[in-house]
Amino acid sequence: DEERLLSTPIFEMPLLRRRKGSPFRTTDDIITAAHRSGELPVVAIAGGENEEALLAAKLANHEGAPKIAKFVLYGKYDKISHLAWELDIPLDDENFIIVDTDHPVQGAIGLLEAGIAATVMKGSVMTSDLLKGFFRSLKSQGKTGPGFLLSHIVFFDIPGRPKLIGVTDAAINPEPDLPARFRILDNALDVYDLLGIKKPKVAVI
Repeated sequence: DEERLLSTPIFEMPLLRRRKGSPFRTTDDIITAAHRSGELPVVAIAGGENEEALLAAKLANHEGAPKIAKFVLYGKYDKISHLAWELDIPLDDENFIIVDTDHPVQGAIGLLEAGIAATVMKGSVMTSDLLKGFFRSLKSQGKTGPGFLLSHIVFFDIPGRPKLIGVTDAAINPEPDLPARFRILDNALDVYDLLGIKKPKVAVI
């Protein structure tokens, strides 16, 4: 009885059901849609010895439902394993795997190029190093042609407001000229379109 009590989830996220074809209105909608009953996508973390990154990975796989990804952690094995032990993350060689390396960016990008990882996530590495590695990878694959611009978008909820709020670009392009601003807006509209929001309202700050 004591074991059962100790293993009882305190905060468990329920699977919320959206009407098919309806737009995403909350970040919970996105998380639920990311849930898969079959094989989970792999996320490669560059610099796994990072508390915030590991906590995010734990939330995405280990605590409550739904599970949305599994993780390969690139970096120093001893540091990652010690931090994972402190955060109660099971290194089970299935959902959480450590790859001991002095070159975490190269390893994570390599897993992406091999088609094993679905995406790369920043851990304890420098943002500039991760972006350089990512751009080199895109260039080698011929994906950086004319008009290409990588931009960042973040979604969040405001309590009491039943709409997703997106902010772009707050991370990658600090001083975009007019053509770059058009590309940033176009990138954001593509993401909104994927979320079923066909004509979002845009405020230029």
